[in-house]
Amino acid sequence: MDEIFTHPDSPFFKSAIQLTVGPLPYEEFSRFLTDKFATGQRTIYNEVLQKVFEIANNTPGDVQQLCGALWEVTSEKETIGLENLKNALELIFARDQKSYENYVSLLTNIELRCLMAIAREGGKKIFSVPFMKAAGFNNPSSVRRAITRIVKLNILFESSDEYRFVNPFFRAWLPYKG
Repeated sequence: MDEIFTHPDSPFFKSAIQLTVGPLPYEEFSRFLTDKFATGQRTIYNEVLQKVFEIANNTPGDVQQLCGALWEVTSEKETIGLENLKNALELIFARDQKSYENYVSLLTNIELRCLMAIAREGGKKIFSVPFMKAAGFNNPSSVRRAITRIVKLNILFESSDEYRFVNPFFRAWLPYKG
């Protein structure tokens, strides 16, 4: 979508102002969400909200999607705990399983192993000896080629010297895939 407005050959080049919405401050956004759950006669533990933000990488749309799933798996007068969070994630996984399986089908074995390692270990310093050892890799150039392709497939992106999942729920699903 970005290329429509940023690629010089596009007829819409520079016809829109780019706006990037970064993470919202936890204190403000969590208060807002707590109030919305309360409006629906639901109480949510702070530790659950913190976990929601962690899973969603503080991305507002992903936080909202996970909170929407939490809403769907709970009832009025319910206190939302970690078990509800697990159920909400499973709801998202069930809805998006086909696209997750499609991502996996596009990957070679080494690309999938790299992706699983990043899901497990995090995306910082992925070419370092500790990461390579923890992930079971010996050849940094193979990992570099795999990561380059995964980025081209728009599964990962690089931000502040860290590789992150475009879809944080895909990251959460990968261990379930096993």
